[in-house]
Amino acid sequence: RVHQVLYDGGCGLCRRSRHALERLGAVGRLDFVDVHDPDEAARRFPGLRWDDLMDEMHVVDPSGGVTRGFFAFRTIAGVIPALWAAWPLLHIPGVPVAGQRVYRWVARSRGRSCAEGACSLHGGKPRP
Repeated sequence: RVHQVLYDGGCGLCRRSRHALERLGAVGRLDFVDVHDPDEAARRFPGLRWDDLMDEMHVVDPSGGVTRGFFAFRTIAGVIPALWAAWPLLHIPGVPVAGQRVYRWVARSRGRSCAEGACSLHGGKPRP
């Protein structure tokens, strides 16, 4: 019952987040899939648009259900025992709305740092 986490492997923040989740016990629970290659992403996940995958992390659960952004993080929190204490807090009314706003702000801002060449990954400019 492994969940697939679709993330931008060309993003330093995304890679650091992956490593942090692995240290928290993701091994055997989450399979991290770098979707930086649009052809590979289309082959493995034909129902998902590459531009959407590059905008937000997506999680595909074992039954094929898809969550993205904050809701993908919330799915991950329910899968990794070290995050189970946070899982109920992520369902409190208002938290999903605020969480999605924060997630989108972070996702948009991740391309602003060109230290690792992230800007060149998205057409030479930060993501909108």
